[in-house]
Amino acid sequence: MKKKFYHKLGPVPTEEDLKNPKKLNPNKARNTVIIWYSFVAISIILYFVVTKLF
Repeated sequence: MKKKFYHKLGPVPTEEDLKNPKKLNPNKARNTVIIWYSFVAISIILYFVVTKLF
């Protein structure tokens, strides 16, 4: 099966995921993006807090 362009951007399912499709999480890429943006936002907020206080 040929993957479309946007399928190539997300996490690649492993052989185990393909054997058991019930365990396959379609929101894995979304969750990764949410965690990454949360980490960046917290880092920026902490930077501004530390530079204003000290």
